[in-house]
Amino acid sequence: MWVCSSLSAATLFTYNGAETDADERYQYVQQVLQLALEVTKEDYGEFQLVPIVQGINKGRLLRQLELGVYKNIFVRASVTDDMLERFHVIHFPIDLGTSGYRVALINQVNKHKYCGTKRLKALHQSTIIQGIGWLDTDILTKNGFKIFPISNYDQMFDMIDRNRVDLFFRSINEIDSEIQDRRYEFPNVIVESCVLLHYPLPRFLITHKDNIENAKRVEEGLIRAFKEGHFQAIWRQHFASGLKYLQQNQREVIELDNPYIQNIDPQYRQYNADILVQ
Repeated sequence: MWVCSSLSAATLFTYNGAETDADERYQYVQQVLQLALEVTKEDYGEFQLVPIVQGINKGRLLRQLELGVYKNIFVRASVTDDMLERFHVIHFPIDLGTSGYRVALINQVNKHKYCGTKRLKALHQSTIIQGIGWLDTDILTKNGFKIFPISNYDQMFDMIDRNRVDLFFRSINEIDSEIQDRRYEFPNVIVESCVLLHYPLPRFLITHKDNIENAKRVEEGLIRAFKEGHFQAIWRQHFASGLKYLQQNQREVIELDNPYIQNIDPQYRQYNADILVQ
């Protein structure tokens, strides 16, 4: 078991860093982990929090995590029943439930393609690019969509920009920063305005199965920060701008099934934000 060796020594915690220089998805993970460790410092002692080497995609990282390559790493993951067996899972939704709301990046020449009366049919006839090892890829495949999976994150934007694929679905908490950061590099990429996918997608922090004591500290810290309101402050900084996509009345909400979470305790939903699609 990997444990905090003493209250006086700083325990090294790690998290998965960016896959590319433009990738800002993991800033939020770093900030909420930092918060959880700060509010538990009096009980558990000093800590250091550092990212691992850049450039590791999610599928490869999970394999290395399971093998114990990284001793005290915490990874944000869209959790499945299988992961409950393979990893130690912290049952706190660090996105407060927003990741299951998905809008698409498309090429601007297709801006009206999905605004007709048969939107679901149009989606099923399209090619959707998604990442290898992403749960979203499996969920969309199970729901009958045609997926083009690749491993390179930036290449997904390039494929949309060159109109080589039709759609790239992103969660509402990711899409604003992604479109802003890449508007000059990929000028043809825009946010599709007529479709909103939704499926339950609990995103938890996971670590190695034996990393129990350090995981206990992180879980206590997340819940304490949530009860004190500090967690929600960070959440709003990162996610509030994306909520506007839920309020666009022209969007058709398409509910999908997530067949991979049959055994997850639903108690985590108590921490989900009260999000209403209007």
